Amino acid sequence: MKQPYFKILIVLCITLIYACADAKKETTPAKTEKTEKPTQKEEPVKPKEKVVENTKPAFGIDISFYQGNEIDDLEKSRDSIDFIICKATQGTGIVDPMFQHNWKVAKEKGFIRGAYHFYESVNNPIAQADFFIEQIKDIQPNDLPPVVDVEGGGIERGQSIDNIQLSVLTLLKTIEERLGVKPIIYTNIDFANQYLNNPELANYPLWIADYESQKAPVLPVTWQEKGYVLWKKSDTYKIQGYTNDEDYFNGDLEALKTFIKESRL
Repeated sequence: MKQPYFKILIVLCITLIYACADAKKETTPAKTEKTEKPTQKEEPVKPKEKVVENTKPAFGIDISFYQGNEIDDLEKSRDSIDFIICKATQGTGIVDPMFQHNWKVAKEKGFIRGAYHFYESVNNPIAQADFFIEQIKDIQPNDLPPVVDVEGGGIERGQSIDNIQLSVLTLLKTIEERLGVKPIIYTNIDFANQYLNNPELANYPLWIADYESQKAPVLPVTWQEKGYVLWKKSDTYKIQGYTNDEDYFNGDLEALKTFIKESRL
């Protein structure tokens, strides 16, 4: 009697095991294949190329009565001249005979104009400033700053270097205070290294004469850090049959205009 029940019990157990196995299959989530998006290869970013502008330095000449009526023959567009600097005065008693004409016509013809004073160490520096200022009293904000020409021809023998430097500084400061613009010093290397070694002079922009250098002028010790604004490269430049000093600004025409603007106090 016990054997049939035993067989029935085994059959039920086997049936129950298969039923559980089927239920597990249904509840186990199907394994899905992982699909990865293909990675896009990033193109390397090319650095921007630096555009180097080939700037042309502003060009000019300086004139006095030695050039006669040259100003009348010059034309801005034809002669490629950006600025003209005219000799105005010397010491306390000499006015260049052509100054007023050169000063007036340079403006009328559209040149950027400037004026310079030739320094003489025997004369009172304040009197020299007054004399110079009287001749350029109509100077305009878009004119070049006034220039003081300091070189060997204006130095009296026997004067000490310290006194000469003090006199030059007094002249420069007087012009600066009276006109509200920082003047420029014109000189040459040898003279400057001997007579203009006061560091305070470096506060004034430099116009340097150097006829030997080709790419850039050699600077006096006092201006080694500050650099130069104008370079007189030669005194044999020919325009319309006239012999002139050849001058370059340390920058293009727009930089020259900016310098003029920033020179005003």
